[in-house]
Amino acid sequence: MAISNKPRYNLNLIVQETGLKADTIRAWERRYHLPLPARSDGGHRLYSDHDLSTIKWLLARQKEGMRISQAVNYWEDLVNSGIDPLIDKHQLRPADTLVQIDENDDTLESLQKKWIEYCIEFDEPHADQVLSLAFAQFSLETAFSSVILPSLNQIGQLWYAGAATVQQEHFMSEIAIKKIQTLITAAPNPVHTKRILIGCPPDEQHTIAILMLTLLLKHRGWDVLYLGANVPIYQLGQMIENVKPDLVIMNSSRLYTSASMLRMLNLVLKNHIPAAFGGEVFNQIPNLAAGLPGTYLGNDLQKSITIIEDLVKRHIPRENNDPHPPQDQELVKLLNKIRPELDNVIWATLPPTQIPYNTIEIYEANQNLIQDISAALTLGDLSYLKYNLDWLSGLISTRKFKDESLTGYLITFSTALADILGPQANQIITWFENNIYTNNGAVKHE
Repeated sequence: MAISNKPRYNLNLIVQETGLKADTIRAWERRYHLPLPARSDGGHRLYSDHDLSTIKWLLARQKEGMRISQAVNYWEDLVNSGIDPLIDKHQLRPADTLVQIDENDDTLESLQKKWIEYCIEFDEPHADQVLSLAFAQFSLETAFSSVILPSLNQIGQLWYAGAATVQQEHFMSEIAIKKIQTLITAAPNPVHTKRILIGCPPDEQHTIAILMLTLLLKHRGWDVLYLGANVPIYQLGQMIENVKPDLVIMNSSRLYTSASMLRMLNLVLKNHIPAAFGGEVFNQIPNLAAGLPGTYLGNDLQKSITIIEDLVKRHIPRENNDPHPPQDQELVKLLNKIRPELDNVIWATLPPTQIPYNTIEIYEANQNLIQDISAALTLGDLSYLKYNLDWLSGLISTRKFKDESLTGYLITFSTALADILGPQANQIITWFENNIYTNNGAVKHE
């Protein structure tokens, strides 16, 4: 009996029935065209019983040892042979089964390569298996430094070049996070009495770095309280009052969240508690760390652990312990207040034939740029913006937009800002004029 092809189920039901993530289902559709759901009048996916059975069939092949690409090829071979895979019960051919991961292949390069391949394929069972092998054969520090971190960096570079999707990048991050959280749960009880708080400032969502630190410190016997992403400042104040930690560590990956981190570091230091910080943004903007109070942990994982332990044990003097008051806060408040007006002016001013953005993209660009300008003002140095804009210019060059699109947007943004704020925006406008674009409208690259 044929399985119904009548569209009837939304994506949420398919997720519940299969246990797959929505991103994985969409990725299979986009990459392998299997299944290909119908669409409602509103453009939403609608799946049939046949679609649901197809996904379950693919999952069954994965459990039997196939990678998703091999399962799809097997499906297509059966269909091309006139066989319905959902009706005829066929044994897997030996050539179609996955060659099992060689547990004796202990080269870090091999494990890293396999992990990237499986994550790109959205193959969760085998991606998890690779990480299990890495942690089983190598120290925690080595598995992090030689498998997880370089793989995340590589897939980030692939995304930047347009060769990987944001879903693949998120998939890899989630696999790593799940594995690290599992290892944290199994960590031994602390043997040191001093407590360390680890978390992220408001709006910071990247947690892999602080999860790794949490795991490594727990395995060295430290009492670590992991606060996670996006910690409100008032909650950190409550935690400090209730827990009375001996060290607080914060992590930031973006310029605008480093400004929030400044406030959190100040709060910690005002309570006479040592503070330390790190994050990807400090690799991108090398002189940024010097503008923050507390101890910078650097970008070497093992050295970071040594610095942390010395801070807690008070074996080294603490530097930069005086709180750094945020700067230009009146202008920052004003920038956020005029956001709606700025959105309208920029959207009305941008030439639609020259700038290939839609309304949502313009609003998001305005929000991101104002956040970064506000952060640079708060931290006392507008030159921090240059690193982000150079990165954005490189990203645009790998996409469908030309560099002139960014230039035109920045010129329109600064002109609108000058019209709305007048002399109050002078320091921002002057910096734009001196650093972002030349007289002929080209973005400067130094």
